[in-house]
Amino acid sequence: MPYRALGFIVLFSFALRMLLRSDYLDDWDSVQFVLALGNYSIVYHQPHPPGYPVYIFLGRALNMLLDNGQLSLTVMSAIFGSLCLIPTYLLSRELFEERTATVAAIILSLAPAALIFSEVVMSDTVSMFFVAATAYLLFLGISSRKHYYLAAFTLGITIGVRQTDFMLIPLFLLVAVYRRDLRDLVSSSAIMLASVLSWLVPVILDTGIKEFAEAQRLQGQIALQNGTLYGAGWLNPEKMMHFLQALFSLFVEGWSIQFIAFLGLTIVAALMRIKAGKIDPMDKRMIFLMTWLVPYLLVFTLAYQLYIPRYLLPVFPPLAIIFASSMVSILKQTRKRWQRGLVILIFVVLISAMGGQALHQAYNLHNSIPAPVQAAQFIQKNYDPERTLIIAGNSFRHFQYYLPGHTVKLNWFTAADDWYLTPERLCGYLMENRTIISEGEPISFADSARPMQFAREGRIYPKHELVALYEYDNDNTPDRSIFMGEGWHGQEYWAGVPTRWMAEEATLLLPSDANRSVDLEFIALAFGHNRTLEVWSQDGLAPRDVGESLTEIRVPLILRSGCNIIRLRVPESCERPCDRMESEDCRCLSLAVQNLRAV
Repeated sequence: MPYRALGFIVLFSFALRMLLRSDYLDDWDSVQFVLALGNYSIVYHQPHPPGYPVYIFLGRALNMLLDNGQLSLTVMSAIFGSLCLIPTYLLSRELFEERTATVAAIILSLAPAALIFSEVVMSDTVSMFFVAATAYLLFLGISSRKHYYLAAFTLGITIGVRQTDFMLIPLFLLVAVYRRDLRDLVSSSAIMLASVLSWLVPVILDTGIKEFAEAQRLQGQIALQNGTLYGAGWLNPEKMMHFLQALFSLFVEGWSIQFIAFLGLTIVAALMRIKAGKIDPMDKRMIFLMTWLVPYLLVFTLAYQLYIPRYLLPVFPPLAIIFASSMVSILKQTRKRWQRGLVILIFVVLISAMGGQALHQAYNLHNSIPAPVQAAQFIQKNYDPERTLIIAGNSFRHFQYYLPGHTVKLNWFTAADDWYLTPERLCGYLMENRTIISEGEPISFADSARPMQFAREGRIYPKHELVALYEYDNDNTPDRSIFMGEGWHGQEYWAGVPTRWMAEEATLLLPSDANRSVDLEFIALAFGHNRTLEVWSQDGLAPRDVGESLTEIRVPLILRSGCNIIRLRVPESCERPCDRMESEDCRCLSLAVQNLRAV
């Protein structure tokens, strides 16, 4: 009978996820995962490092049956998002009892983030299943060598799904402490290492040792610069409190506002047990769950870029177990029948309210089109692929996938690959007789046109909410054709005036249809203290002093026929506001520039 209830919950969850699954690729990473099914390459971010090899292997296996990359990976999310309820249920039953296991499975199945990310192409719900399955086997491994060895193997596979799940290693070591057998620890560690090597070696051989190491280094550098510690100026107490608040807000977003009520019930249950003298600080069950939770929470707080709740999914199963056990504990300690009825009603209302929000969000996801896909459909309908260049930012992968006949370049300036831009490449495109569409940011300093916008609410999917397209027809009028090269931050508006900060070095691109003399005019402001601006062109160096107040700058230039690259440099370098003051802005800033024109 108990397994019938579990089977019903799992099947109902799977049917719900399949019914409400997304028909599109909702995320940048989603596109990269689908591209990896046909051509796995960490170097080309298909997918991005560290590589997700086990996830891609499972996706390819399913794609052999469905022959549709987007459908295969979406179905896989639904399958593993539903199967995750099984190890969560089984572990709950081992730790507590049948009622706790049933409630935990129901709670996890209806948690908004667990439902939403079971309906899109992402690796997180697959990871959540393997994390929960490994945790269940590890708990059994406390008293069973066979299960401990099996858990060691699945831990290696789990790390192959999402490499951040190495955070289960403390749980693996906790079980070794409970077992008190050094030979078991050595043997199980060898099994885990062999399991890791089973996917790591093929990836390295496929990628190349040097290429693999460099890809991991670059991704690690990006992760560090976008992480909490770097952004907080390392362990700054005030900023750490801000990030803890952001983490809590993500939990509320991932669980709904009922998360606060669940935490309250957990505290009430603990106080009731303390009052009854039933709290054992050495309780293996709570130590086990805390050793699962705490490493993830520490990494979430100290290293992650806290902006999307899917990162929290590995701790959803233990939280569901803790919330369920608290509810059952309160119910057990409630003696009067009417009180028990009221408590049950409160629990049902809380879980139903959470599930209602999850279903509403999932329904909206199923019936909406991601903003980048809307933009791609608009471009496909209105622009000739042979005469159009697309310079894309956050929608680059979507445009690559949904606009296969168009030329799409990424607006990151590097010579790493042909689909990136360099100032020289952009100059070449500017001189061609074609329409340029810039996504995300205007590429011209003189641009005052309103962009074409495509949107989907962030409450539906918390990424890619808005796409703006800026259109440029090629004209070589000098006072209208100053384009950004590398080294510029995003456009801001100061009292309605478009303004951009530059880093230590930046470039400007000035197309011209003839040789001519012009004056480069703009207003600049130095960050923090007076700085020197060096303007380099074909005619040499022109230094200018810039103060901390808005300063008018004029630099005479001689333009050659074609595209002219003007290089700007601040020898005093740039600084991050977050290193100098209480600020969340960690861009490296030297000068702010506005009203730029060539006359």
